[in-house]
Amino acid sequence: MALRVELSCLAFLMSLLVSFAAMANSQQCQYVVRVKTGDRRSAGTDSMISLKLMASNGNSFTVNNLEGWGIMGPGHEYFERGNLDVFSGKATCVNVCAITVTSNGAGYKPGWYLDYIEITVSGGVSKNVKFPVNQWLALDERPHHLYADVNLCPRFGGLEPILSYV
Repeated sequence: MALRVELSCLAFLMSLLVSFAAMANSQQCQYVVRVKTGDRRSAGTDSMISLKLMASNGNSFTVNNLEGWGIMGPGHEYFERGNLDVFSGKATCVNVCAITVTSNGAGYKPGWYLDYIEITVSGGVSKNVKFPVNQWLALDERPHHLYADVNLCPRFGGLEPILSYV
C-alpha cells in the first residue's frame, strides 16, 4: 500500500514537472524585426517573404508572411529599394541565433537584395541581434537562390575548437 502511494506521488510530481516544462517552452515573447532592403538598382520586391527564427537548441518558429507582422501603416510598400521596414509580433520564445529568410519568387520584380535583418526579442528571452545578409534572393542573380541562411549560433556550446599541430 505504501509503495502504491509513493508511486502515485512520484507520478503526480513527474506530471507536474512535464507540465511546467511545457509551459516554459510555450512562453510568448514580443519580436521586433527590422528589415533593410539594399539601395541597389531593382533591389526591391513584391514577393511574399517568410522568416524562420532558430535557436542553437533546435527550437524555432516561422513567420510565413512577414508583411502580416508589418507595423508601417496602411498602404506602405514593404521591401522596396532602400527601405528599413519594421515588423512586430508575438510568438514562442526562442533564443534566436540563426535565421532563414525566403522569398516565394512571385509577383512583379521578384528579385530582392537584402542588406540585413535585425531582431529584438523581449519577454522570457531578451536580446538584440543583427544578421548581415548582403545578398540577392533571386534566381537571376548570384547566388541564384530564393533564400538566405545566416547562422550566428556559437559552436561547441560557445567554445571554439583549439587545433594544435605537432
